[in-house]
Amino acid sequence: MSVYVTGGTLGVALGPLIGAFVFTVFGVRGTALMFLPGLSIAIWLLYELRSRDTRDRVARREVPARWAQVPLLPLLAVIGVMMSRSWTLLRIEAFIPTWYSSMGYGPSFYGPLATTIVLATAVGAIGSGTLADRFGRRNITVLTLVLSIPAILLFAQFTGPVAFMTAAAVGLLAALSGPLMLVMAQQLMAGRAGMASGLILGLGFVTGAIGVPVMGALADAFGMQAAMRLQVAVVVLSIGIAWLLPSEERMRALQRESAPEPKQDLLPTAGAVGGGRQ
Repeated sequence: MSVYVTGGTLGVALGPLIGAFVFTVFGVRGTALMFLPGLSIAIWLLYELRSRDTRDRVARREVPARWAQVPLLPLLAVIGVMMSRSWTLLRIEAFIPTWYSSMGYGPSFYGPLATTIVLATAVGAIGSGTLADRFGRRNITVLTLVLSIPAILLFAQFTGPVAFMTAAAVGLLAALSGPLMLVMAQQLMAGRAGMASGLILGLGFVTGAIGVPVMGALADAFGMQAAMRLQVAVVVLSIGIAWLLPSEERMRALQRESAPEPKQDLLPTAGAVGGGRQ
């Protein structure tokens, strides 16, 4: 899952750079070339999914829908952590160009700075799986949230070239919990991995989108630097939510409780066969 999330994040980070190159070389009409990667991937996915369709239908019939056994509180904690992380990260990413432009920096500075924080999220995503396997997902999530507080404060306080280091720290720490929450949601919703992924990722993006105008209003009222510092309040709230995440032992117990019951073969017994001949 860490590799999957990292691939998507690298695409997000490299997309603007590739688009800027195409725009510079071919002009506005040249940006139509950006359709080609998405179109080629869509055709490939369509081909691959058609071959899997039959197997998936059989698998769905074998896994009964047991919504009543989905542990609600742990699932809400997972969703809450993912939403709060997306809220903070997407708000900071969105306002880096505006903030540094207001301080007199040009696109050649704040463009790479915005790319740095996105690339750092890719690095954080690929490393989270290894750390979680060793120390536990809840422990890693709580630790990264605690370390995010000084990282955000340093990023908000010290501007200029040093921001490349602090922005990388913010992105790295924010991304560590993403793959962990995604896998945890899939395990809590046994047999409904697609639903779990859509729920976690969808609510995360929606929350981040809502946070952008909220931060804009805070920046208008208190200034951009103060609005950046206020992200710490969201992180503190996230720490409280993260303590509600199940431990690894609790996750294994929940998986056993929600696991589908094994199917029993309705074959006649020897006694039943003998009785039928009498």
